[in-house]
Formats: sequence, C-alpha cells, structure tokens
Amino acid sequence: MIVRFLLALLCALPLTAHAERSVQSSPEQLKALQQRMEALRDELNQSESAHREARDELRSSEKAISDATRALRDISRQRKEVETALARTRADIATGDSPPPIPGSSPGTTPPRSRMKQDVHALMMVA
Repeated sequence: MIVRFLLALLCALPLTAHAERSVQSSPEQLKALQQRMEALRDELNQSESAHREARDELRSSEKAISDATRALRDISRQRKEVETALARTRADIATGDSPPPIPGSSPGTTPPRSRMKQDVHALMMVA
C-alpha cells in the first residue's frame, strides 16, 4: 500500500510542476490576450469609422446625382420650349404671318425685320 502511495505521489509530481508552470505563464498569457483584444478593438473602431465615412460619401454622391438629374430635367424642359418656339417662328415665317411679340417689347409693335432675323438666328443656334 505504501508502494502504491509512493507510485501515485511520483506520478503526481510532474503534473504539479506542470500546473505550477502554467499558472506562472498565465499572467503573461492574460496580458497577451488583453493586448490582442485591444488591437482588435482598435481595428473595429477604425473599420466602423471607415464605414461611416463611406456612408456619408455615398449620401453626398446620391444628392449630387439627384441635383444633376433635376438640372438636366430643367434643361431638357427649357430646350423643348425653345424648340417649340423655334418651330412656331419658322412656321410663321414660312406662312408670312407676323411673329409673336417678343417678351419685353411693347404690345402691338413688331420688331424691325433685321431684329426678327437675329431672333430666328439665335433660336436656331440654341437648337
């Protein structure tokens, strides 16, 4: 029985020494884990910051696209109005009718012939 006890004690000694070594390295491992966690936390913060910046840039781009689209629609509408006015003026000239009054001119007056040619030329340049 004493022999068994001594054998058990001999077998347990290396385990005790190993456990003592792992306890000694535990604070070092804990410090390494804490450093790793801190590094991961910093990386996550940087990633979140980059995500916010990208989201803000995307919103800004979407607004710029919306503004540009709105401006293009306005230009298209203006162009159609000018094309319609030009077509009307060409039709009036072809039929010999008097042109419509020019905005800002006195009602009932027609501009001189050279002025009408300039207006037609200007309208043609726009189209």
